[in-house]
Formats: sequence, structure tokens, C-alpha cells
Amino acid sequence: MVIDKETKMRETLKIMSMKTAAYGLSYFIIQQIFILVIAILLTITFMVLKYITGFNSILFLIVMLFQGVSFTFMSMAITTIFSDSKISVQMGSLILMLPLTLFIGLYNVDVGNPWRLYLGYWLPHFPCTVIVSKLSGVDVNINMPVTWVTMIVLSPIYYGLYWYLEQVVPDTYGISKSWCFCLRSSRRSNSKDNSALLRGSDINNDDETHKDLEQMVPRGDAPIQMVELSKHFGAFKAVDKLSLDIKGNEVFCLLGHNGAGKTTAIQLITGILKPTSGAANIYGHDLKSDLDGVRQSLGLCQ
Repeated sequence: MVIDKETKMRETLKIMSMKTAAYGLSYFIIQQIFILVIAILLTITFMVLKYITGFNSILFLIVMLFQGVSFTFMSMAITTIFSDSKISVQMGSLILMLPLTLFIGLYNVDVGNPWRLYLGYWLPHFPCTVIVSKLSGVDVNINMPVTWVTMIVLSPIYYGLYWYLEQVVPDTYGISKSWCFCLRSSRRSNSKDNSALLRGSDINNDDETHKDLEQMVPRGDAPIQMVELSKHFGAFKAVDKLSLDIKGNEVFCLLGHNGAGKTTAIQLITGILKPTSGAANIYGHDLKSDLDGVRQSLGLCQ
């Protein structure tokens, strides 16, 4: 998933109106195939070798599957904070294994005091280890119904965390949403009043800049409008205050030498890159506040 972010594949798929939930579900299904095979092999191994007296293979398989699901969603949530695949592999392994090591040490020295162990139930390792210990005949002084409920509810919790972080954590590519976007009402603007939307989308706070920007807004009903759209990479200005009014039923062509900013401009209005400043409106959808609506209104061939 991090490689998809590095190669812009994720944003390319989103341009084709793929939802965050669908993207995460596709990854989840692939991982569950491997987890199912591993869980079945582990269950068969325990049954054949008879590691545990009175081994309950059905419960063991269920525990392995639930742990696999929770681990998958937890890993998906972790990927949202990384943009480099090499760093994500190293740090992701540490994030997953370090709590397990701490839990094993705490579990061995503090079996008689379960309340400290409950503090670790936010990770899939903990309830799974407790349940497997109980299935192995170990006398565990922990409330088992609470452990089972915790193991079950961890999956939707981590998936919800992934879904939220995927949309709000800033990344090299794409435009992240506000941290409180879930609390805002969904609004769709009338395409006949795009100029009003553009005037309200100016991100500059300077009064003179706002005044100049407002005067440059097209007064027509052009479906695609850009006003002083800019993208800077450090001191380099790839796109500098681009203002365009692309009307309906016309073919509009961007011409320029290599490095003029043609591709960057297209990546800005499709949401692959976040603008440094300026505003854009596509068929009544503001680029910064309604990127999903923008992507549902256009296509990109590259």
C-alpha cells in the first residue's frame, strides 16, 4: 500500500472514482487468502502433533482468523503514516513486534494481576495470546468473555482508524481532508455560481491579494475554472498563478516547452498534487473541500 502511494498508483485509482473503502477492501481480501491458508495449516499441525491435550480445533481456527483480520486492519492503519516503503517495512515490523515482546514479559511476571494485562488489549496479540493459553489448559485469571469481545471488536475499530487516517494524513501526493471532515455537512454547489465558490476558496489571507483574485474570477458558467493556481517545489515555481476559464463544448489545449508546468497543472486539478496557493472549481466542486466530487466529474488519460 505504501508502494502504491510512492508510485502515485493510489491517486490514479482515485481519479477513476475508486473509494477509499474499496481500495482497502481489495487489499484486505488478498491478505485474508494467505491468512486463511496459514490458519488452516497451523490448526492441522496442532491436531496431528497433539501439542495440546483436548485440543479444540474449531475455536483455535476461529482465534487465528480473528487475529489475522485484526492484524491486517492494524497494518493498513500503520501504512497511512508512511510515504517511504523501506521505512514502513522497518518501522512497521518494530511497531508490531515490540508490544508483543513487552506483553510476553508482563504476562509471565504478572499473571496474578490481570488489570495490567487489560491495558494491552488494544493490540491483537494480547487477547489472542490469552485465549490460546486458555485453550492450552493454562489457568488464566482473566475474564474470557471480555477477551473474546475485545478480539472481535478490534477489527472494525482498526478499519475505521484506517479509513479515517487514509483521508486526513498529509502525503506527498493527493489532497488530504480536514481532521474534522466527518463533522461537516456535505454540500454540493450549483454549477451556475462557480465564481462565488472561487471567490470563497481563496486561501490567501492578504486583503489586496483577495481583491485581485476576486476581480480575475470569470463571470460566466464555465465548468472548469482556475484562479491563480500555483505549485511550488521549494524555490522552484512549477506553476505560478495560473488562471483559466475552460468553457463547455470546447477543446482546450495546453502548449508549452518541457518544464513549463503543463503536467503539473493537470495533476493539480485532478488532485494528484496539492496546490501551494490559488483556487479551482470543477463542475461546481471545490478542489480543496470536495475532491471526491471533482474526481467524479472528470477523467484522466496518461
